[in-house]
Formats: sequence, C-alpha cells, structure tokens
Amino acid sequence: MAAISGNTGLLSVDADGSGSYANIASLTSWTVEVSGEQVETSAMGSNNKSFITGQYSWTISAEMRYEEDDIGQELLQSSMLTPAIMYVKLYHTSSSGTGSGDYWGGTVVNGTVSHTASLNDTVNVSFSGQGAGTLSYFNA
Repeated sequence: MAAISGNTGLLSVDADGSGSYANIASLTSWTVEVSGEQVETSAMGSNNKSFITGQYSWTISAEMRYEEDDIGQELLQSSMLTPAIMYVKLYHTSSSGTGSGDYWGGTVVNGTVSHTASLNDTVNVSFSGQGAGTLSYFNA
C-alpha cells in the first residue's frame, strides 16, 4: 500500500443542504478528529479497570489562503454569519481540483472562523466546526 501525499487534499462545502458542493480554494490543510468517550464500569474488589464505549464526537478544522472571489470561501463566510449547519466533504486526494477517491462526509455546526493578515505574508483563514451527528467515511 502506497502512502498518499497531503498536497492534493480537498474540502468541499454545501451551505444549504442542496447537494451542490463548492470546493474551498487555496486550502493549505485540513484535519478531521474523531473521539470516543470511555465509560468506566470498574467495581471495587477488581485489580483492573473496565470500560465500555460511550458517545462519539468529531470536529473539523481547515486552513486556507484568502481568495476574495472564491465561491467556496464565500459560502463558508456567509454560513458563519448566520446560525446554520454546513455539509462538508474532506477528500484525501483530488483529481484536477474535483473531489475523487475516499472522503469523510458529514454535517457541521459552525464554530470559529478567523482571518489573519501579517506583514510579508498572505491573508490566511482558519475554520473549525463541530460535527453534528454521524461522520461517514466513503470508500470510493
């Protein structure tokens, strides 16, 4: 099995649930994090702790260089300005800028967006969101 280069990843967003996704331009990184709770079921008299699985949660974050007229970034911005959910797809690889291959998909409750401008650098955008419901992994 070959390793996959991270420089072809893709984040696509759908701000209204229409099924029409727009790619985020100038993406520099994305992260999906899944965590599960462990419920302790240990009892007195036992030398070992025991656990059962609890609820799972997930979050996403992404970094990008700001592009003023990018449809994907505009959807992200407008979605953040209203209490809304957003649908996301996170691809490991892409083909000619379009989503292809395996990807994570789910619904996100908008969290944080920040813009940073520094001397001798591009304007950069950071986004994070809380998964709402199930995160699915699609094996293309």
